Amino acid sequence: MLETVRYIHDNPQKAGIEPSWCYRWSSYGQYARGEEGLADTTVVLDLIGGPRGFVAFTNNILPIWDPAEEELEELRHDPRVVEVLTEHGVASPAKIKALPKPERDNLLRDLRARGFSIRELERLTGIGRGVIQRL
Repeated sequence: MLETVRYIHDNPQKAGIEPSWCYRWSSYGQYARGEEGLADTTVVLDLIGGPRGFVAFTNNILPIWDPAEEELEELRHDPRVVEVLTEHGVASPAKIKALPKPERDNLLRDLRARGFSIRELERLTGIGRGVIQRL
């Protein structure tokens, strides 16, 4: 979503019309300066730290923080995941997808039996929800 907001606000400048912050049909002023307008800026501004964060972000100064990526790192290092992978002789979660189907399915069943949700396994392995649900 944030990349889309940045892309939209960059369009006038990339098209050679005028700088994004000057373009009269843009909602840039609503995000950056709190001007009145039609856009609901709440979600975006909450995600990136207000108007100052918006300006930094649209100028590629502020990287996107992805809480899902942070959660994924925690999941990769979860002792339960490491234990199951070790038991199955798999070096990393990324290797699960390349296993022969019977081995992959056994490992996924084992992870499910140890309490991991389908969503967690989907993020951890890159294997689709439907495949995991059918196990």
